[in-house]
Amino acid sequence: MGDNILFYDAAGNTGEFYETRNGLAQLIHSNTDWLSTWTRIVSGNFFQTGYTDLLFYDAASGTGA
Repeated sequence: MGDNILFYDAAGNTGEFYETRNGLAQLIHSNTDWLSTWTRIVSGNFFQTGYTDLLFYDAASGTGA
């Protein structure tokens, strides 16, 4: 298993997850209905599951998801 990378395009309301392996990146999932207002996307182990979680934050509204 390789590393995962997230690309976020606010103007296109799109987030795409890629897996990298042996110097290559492969699209593993695309989301086309994301909010365009996320100002920060932070990774961490917020739920103590052993998996990396993502926190999406909108500074204008002061909300996160």
